[in-house]
Amino acid sequence: MRQTALLAFALLPLAGCSRNWLQPDVVTGEEYQHTVLEAPRPVLVCFSANWCDSCPKAAAALERIRAEYAGRADVVLIDVDQSQPIADRYKLRGVPTILLMHQGELKARWLGVHPAEEFRDALNRILEKSSSP
Repeated sequence: MRQTALLAFALLPLAGCSRNWLQPDVVTGEEYQHTVLEAPRPVLVCFSANWCDSCPKAAAALERIRAEYAGRADVVLIDVDQSQPIADRYKLRGVPTILLMHQGELKARWLGVHPAEEFRDALNRILEKSSSP
C-alpha cells in the first residue's frame, strides 16, 4: 500500500513555487525503476534538496514543461537527501540536476537552473525520433 501511495504522489504535478518546494517527491529504488526507467515516454528527473536556493527556479521551468507535455512526457522531483541511492547512481555534483531519461537511458543532463526552452528542445528531439517510422 505504501509503495502505491508514494508512486501516485511522485506523479502529481509539480506546482513550482505554489507547492512547498521543501517537500519534493520521495521515490524509492523500485518506484524509480517503474516511474522513470520503465516509463513508456520521456521523463525529466529533477534532483533537488530542501536547502537548495536555486531549486524553486528550476521548478518553475519544469512546471511549464509538465503542463505543455502532459501525456507525452513526465516530470519527477527527487530529494537527494531522501533518495540518496538514486542520486548516487548518477554521481551528482550539485542540485538542481535535471536528467532526461528515455527507455531507461540517460539522454541529457543539466546542472543548475536552465530555461524551459532547453528542456523543450531535448524533449522534442526524442519525441520526433520516437514518432518516426
